[in-house]
Amino acid sequence: MTTSQKTKRIVLSGIMASLATAVLVLASFFNMIDLTLTVVASFFPLFILLEIGRPYAVGVYVSASILSLILAPSKFAPACFLLLCGYYPLIKPFLDKFKIIVGYLLKLLLFNAVLTVILVLGTTVLGLPKDETAIEIGIYLLGNFTFVIYDFCILQIVRFYFAKIRQRLKVDKLLK
Repeated sequence: MTTSQKTKRIVLSGIMASLATAVLVLASFFNMIDLTLTVVASFFPLFILLEIGRPYAVGVYVSASILSLILAPSKFAPACFLLLCGYYPLIKPFLDKFKIIVGYLLKLLLFNAVLTVILVLGTTVLGLPKDETAIEIGIYLLGNFTFVIYDFCILQIVRFYFAKIRQRLKVDKLLK
């Protein structure tokens, strides 16, 4: 790989990290759609993963996470990106290599572990009131349902990207 190719990859990764950060900062101002914008921000590292590779995608994820935590006035969307949405598109290809049932069990196990950490941190570190058991069960059920939809949407977006968008963007020519 030439120096010019490396430079182009770094620049494209920087642009995607900046866009993800901008979306996460924007999410801080709109509480009604902050989770939606967090999911949108997770597609920027995914794009880099598909076009350039995992090391650059991890750089986009880490950069966007740190910058958005520093720059965003509300830390909810950047925290959700850091703990839930940002890294998942990067590890999804690994989890998809397992048989479908085992893969989904691993995905749901990961999601529930992260959700548990978030709920425990919320009550212990942030001092939020502990919810009743029925509410926590509802959080887990709704969270798992939403996570399965998110997982499915990532797959569909990747398929749509390769079928319709990639040829029009001509990213492969840009990176040569």
